[in-house]
Amino acid sequence: MRLPALPRVAVLPASVSICDPFTAHEFDARGVVARPFTPRIDFEFAAVFPPQRSPSPVALDLVETVRRALNALARQNDQRESSGRLGGRTRART
Repeated sequence: MRLPALPRVAVLPASVSICDPFTAHEFDARGVVARPFTPRIDFEFAAVFPPQRSPSPVALDLVETVRRALNALARQNDQRESSGRLGGRTRART
C-alpha cells in the first residue's frame, strides 16, 4: 500500500505529522499515536452538483453513504477527543 507523504514520515521513529482525523484513524492499527492539536481546527466536507441539473440517484446514494461514514468517524473522533486522544471535529454537511 502506498502511503501519503506526511503520514509515511510519522511512522518513522521520533517524527511528527499534522493531519486530519481521518488520516490519523487510518494509522491506528499501525501503532501511530495521535495527539490533540491546539488550537482546534474544524473542517467540513460538501458535495457540489451543477445547478442546471438534478443529481442522479447513484450520486445521491454515494453522498448518503459518504455522509454516514463521515458521521460515524466523527462520532469516534468525538469519543477520542473527550478522552484526550485526538483533536478536531468533522461533520458531513447535510
